Amino acid sequence: MDVPGLLEAASLLVPEKIATENDTTVNDVWEYLAHDEWEVALGLLEELSDVQRLPLGLWEALATAAEQMRLEKSAARCHWRSYGTRHGIIRADLRRGRP
Repeated sequence: MDVPGLLEAASLLVPEKIATENDTTVNDVWEYLAHDEWEVALGLLEELSDVQRLPLGLWEALATAAEQMRLEKSAARCHWRSYGTRHGIIRADLRRGRP
């Protein structure tokens, strides 16, 4: 599949109601896709995934798209997120304790 097709397929897995802290929504992704701004669209889809856990298919599509665009860091991040979605991860926020 081609990069735009992969990004479009991934964007269809994002609920329309979610938005980032900067009010970015999946509609913004569609705007960038319409103007062939694939790298920006990929980044926005990654940001939207931080708001709500999204399906494995999204990460697989994003990883493949990033690989096809030769964005090695993005591809690695998407593969890592795919692995985490499939197998689960433990997140911890570290804070400095009181002296």
